Amino acid sequence: MSAELLNVFRKAHQDPEAWPIYIHGAPGRGKTCAMAVLWRNWPSPGWPRNPLWWDAASLVRAITACRRGEGGMADICGRLRSEEGILEEIAETTLLCLDDIGLRSPSDAAYDILHAVMTARRRNPTVITGNLSPVQLAKLYDDRIASRLAQGTVLELCGADRRLETTRILRINQ
Repeated sequence: MSAELLNVFRKAHQDPEAWPIYIHGAPGRGKTCAMAVLWRNWPSPGWPRNPLWWDAASLVRAITACRRGEGGMADICGRLRSEEGILEEIAETTLLCLDDIGLRSPSDAAYDILHAVMTARRRNPTVITGNLSPVQLAKLYDDRIASRLAQGTVLELCGADRRLETTRILRINQ
């Protein structure tokens, strides 16, 4: 990870206005890896350690399952959970990492869930990754979602696809 990116994360620990951090870029640019570095090194001194990591599609599936479940509950990874319980955990965690938003056109439920998450987090430490720029997210979701994501720090990771650069191709003559 670049020193520049680490510096952004360090400054964010000191500045509530830096949150949320939205990391975007084309596939393979290191967005999830960058978020994982922050996850592994959380907390900074004086912060409790209870970061929470969700893949955006898994979060939508989990809350949708709760909405369909008997009594508003669903078995999520072996635990009986409610939508309110999941959103409360998201609101109270010291760091939320939400990976890969905007991969597909959102359903109404997916939009509602992302809006609820963004509202619950406000300026609390939150890192979100996606392939789309804030302008593209505004077209996919709407201006409110894009505005909430862009109110903190927006990072665009550029460069070559790191996965393709390290792909080993075996050529076999038969």
